[in-house]
Amino acid sequence: MAFSDLWRRWNPLAVWRRWRAAQVRHGFYQSGLVKVVFDLAQGPFAIDEPPFGSESVWAAPLGEGRFEIRNSLFYVYGVSWRDVVEAEVVDDCLTAVAVAERGGHSTYRVILAEAVSHATWEEEWAAFDGLGCSYEGAEGSLFAIDVPPTGDAQAVFRLLEEGENLGLWAFEEAHRGHPVSPTEARHVPPGPA
Repeated sequence: MAFSDLWRRWNPLAVWRRWRAAQVRHGFYQSGLVKVVFDLAQGPFAIDEPPFGSESVWAAPLGEGRFEIRNSLFYVYGVSWRDVVEAEVVDDCLTAVAVAERGGHSTYRVILAEAVSHATWEEEWAAFDGLGCSYEGAEGSLFAIDVPPTGDAQAVFRLLEEGENLGLWAFEEAHRGHPVSPTEARHVPPGPA
């Protein structure tokens, strides 16, 4: 066997691609969940100037290429916790291609002001927690807030707006599963519905 043949089979990129393909074949399973990738650079979930090429979340397989989202998303617009997406294997990744069903949740994103500590965020969070919300954090100052279908999205919006007016954070709506009031509409970004 020639060196070029060995290199083609065992170079780091080739090994990584085989490892990645094995992950797809094994379904990225962890407690029955799989990783679903959202392409931020192209396709139905693309955004202008994406910070990363893609975002991945855990999802529950429902069969027939459908998956129920089990994380809040930090960069994707138009998708929330418990939404069902259709996904296909693209470049060895299970990639979302469409939203099939809505789960009734809303997602807001909060970026804390530089001077705001995590302790201050936790104090402010108590009011959101009382409304049934949950959150996931990234990068220390970025939070994705999930408002469940039974939650009061208008009350959550008012709290977010109060915090923004006080200079504690900036926020945006990533997806609205609840009815939108006219005062909330200014925070709805362009993107997939």
